[in-house]
Amino acid sequence: MNEIPSLASDTDPVVFQHVRVRRRKRLSIPWLVLIPFFCIVACWALYVFVMPVVEDRLKQLSQSKMVRTSLELSSPSRELFRTCQFLAVCWFFYFGASIGSFFNVLAARLPAGRGIVFGGSKCPYCNTNISRLANTPIFGWLWCRGKCLICRLPISPKYLWIELIFGMLFNLLAARELFSGGVNLPHWKEYSYVGIIYTVFYPKWDLIGAYLHHVFYLASLLLLSISCWERNPFPWRAWLTIVVCIVAIRLFRVDYEFVRWFEGIPGQTKYPLSFQSSGITILCGAIAGCVLGVLSQYFLPFRVQSYLGSEEFAEPYRKETGSRWVQGSLLVGCVMGWQSVALVIPISLYCAWLWKWFLGPKSTFASVSSMTSLFVVAFVYLMAWRQIISMIGI
Repeated sequence: MNEIPSLASDTDPVVFQHVRVRRRKRLSIPWLVLIPFFCIVACWALYVFVMPVVEDRLKQLSQSKMVRTSLELSSPSRELFRTCQFLAVCWFFYFGASIGSFFNVLAARLPAGRGIVFGGSKCPYCNTNISRLANTPIFGWLWCRGKCLICRLPISPKYLWIELIFGMLFNLLAARELFSGGVNLPHWKEYSYVGIIYTVFYPKWDLIGAYLHHVFYLASLLLLSISCWERNPFPWRAWLTIVVCIVAIRLFRVDYEFVRWFEGIPGQTKYPLSFQSSGITILCGAIAGCVLGVLSQYFLPFRVQSYLGSEEFAEPYRKETGSRWVQGSLLVGCVMGWQSVALVIPISLYCAWLWKWFLGPKSTFASVSSMTSLFVVAFVYLMAWRQIISMIGI
């Protein structure tokens, strides 16, 4: 009788070496994580060591008399000064990515009626809790190589892209509104010194509060766009809670009433800043946003997906698209006033049709053109708010 060959044990040199190599691979750092790390180091070296030389050379060529604080410092102090600036920019980017990760949770749980306080993030396939390392914004997705560590099924890259978009959103608005001293804010006071150091490290709390107010306003509009991409209806109760939390800041900080309710109406006298004036401004903006949003929702472009089938199944999809449009119009009016609604809503509607025409009626992205256009137009309007208000004579 033939003998059955015995199984090789872990003590076998060949098998033990194979197991050791596998364990070493599991503990190794994924190469995808090294890409952003090297990008950060390269950007830091470019900003700290290369940019001062280029700026100094351009200054010599133009023979400008303008003196920069960073160029007056000695070499070690200048590198430290610019490193602090670079770290501040990185912090704003990562803060925005963290908010984007949280808004990913909101976009997934609120339309489904699930809570957001208890219960950590889980894999959408095996329902396993995601570890803290894998749940880190941007680096977590790269660490896992876009797959669940348990079931090894792919995790959608939309989470990575949304976190990157939120990070860039926070940085762009910080550069335009916070670091510049509120150059985009109508009727805002001017500071003697501006820049990252003088607005963040020597904090201008009133400007920082205005920046946080506006960045969460834009993040909420982006949240509606995310739910539209996922084709999930956003509940009105949850949305009104978000709107109330954002608008409550305006009621207690009357200096954030940059454009008031009587501006743009001929013959109206000016009123002092007060709680009542801020409330009237918010109420007028909310009414204008709701009315114009309800009237314009019937002209929205959308694409009925093939799986919807007949017109009977397409009607709920129309209602969901119109509901999100009215929700976004309401928030724009509450935060930026009725004057902004009169400009943002028509331009967004035009851009939505233009985008649909450019992509074609059969494109899968044509169905989300309305909310994406509303977010982009509201973002551009906020970035150039003071200039637009001055051009229209308000």
